[in-house]
Amino acid sequence: MKDIFKKIPEIVSYRKVELISGGISNRNYRIISANPKKSDQLVTLLPNMKTWWKADKEELITNLYKNKNIPSASIINTGYINYNNTTYRYILKEFVKGKDFYTFLLEEKNPTTKDWISLLTQLGNILGTLHSFSMGSSYGLLREGSTSGSDAKNIPAAPTWQKYIDKLMTNRKYFSKKLDKKRSYRNITGVDIQNIFKYSYKLYKDHRNVLTKVTQPFLIHYDMLFKNIIVSYNIQLARWEIVAIIDNEWASAGDPDIDLIQIENAAYFSSHKEVFRTYWNFFTRAYVRKKTVSKDIENKRLIYHMMRSLFYLIEVYGMDQSEIITRDTKNIQNIEANYLFLERLINSGKVDFSLYG
Repeated sequence: MKDIFKKIPEIVSYRKVELISGGISNRNYRIISANPKKSDQLVTLLPNMKTWWKADKEELITNLYKNKNIPSASIINTGYINYNNTTYRYILKEFVKGKDFYTFLLEEKNPTTKDWISLLTQLGNILGTLHSFSMGSSYGLLREGSTSGSDAKNIPAAPTWQKYIDKLMTNRKYFSKKLDKKRSYRNITGVDIQNIFKYSYKLYKDHRNVLTKVTQPFLIHYDMLFKNIIVSYNIQLARWEIVAIIDNEWASAGDPDIDLIQIENAAYFSSHKEVFRTYWNFFTRAYVRKKTVSKDIENKRLIYHMMRSLFYLIEVYGMDQSEIITRDTKNIQNIEANYLFLERLINSGKVDFSLYG
């Protein structure tokens, strides 16, 4: 397999190739340079032509980020190579050293006040900048080339944000009906996920009118998980820094509030949620220098929290069961936590945690 990398132009002379991550549609490899003075690189290989759109999308978003000074990995080149009678689409990028914010919070069990203030201020500035990018008149997934590789990615753009979210909910309804009813993690079965989708869908229909107040689409990441925020320690400045925002395949034209609530949702499920609440004003201070927080964010919180946890459950119950268990030992715990969170949200009609209230 290593011979494939010799076919990629501008790849460094390397002493080791390390598989970092990979799924059905792609593999990510760290190319460790043989010359310590040269930086390592990251290669993404896409063997299935139905997912080649991801490379086009990465180029599109990287260029948008570069124009706005949003930290991301620079693309060295992209193209196509043939190997063992298979055509691969590839992306060659710089390798960004660091750790994702989720891992940072696990390993740095007690970040200092300085760390919290610095990182949340940086995150507020980055998202405020990203959200200030106006995206025309339609709402939906940003596209570059064909996106025929996934039913979810085939959802067409819509003239309003509410209509686009309607399509997303209908799409997840389709996927929920296809779930294996007998699949279970602890005591939660596929039938339980199908049932909670029904209750969540009713809640959505009861509250969806608030989405009509979104009148202009802006650039959104739409997958603001802590694992998609890469941080690294800057020895010279003696501080942790956000060095890249990654996994941009869901980047869309839409409502910035959904990114803000996705971060709130991630904070809720972290072991540091009260610390987030303590220092969150540093995020908002930085954010509002670039972008005003919507007056309607409180009224959207119910829908956006519901979508984040519900979509997560539908996704994991639709994946290979052994992959869920082996990918992360905390996945079973996360499934149960999200399910119980959804139950409370539906029964009470509110979210019992807020960073913006």
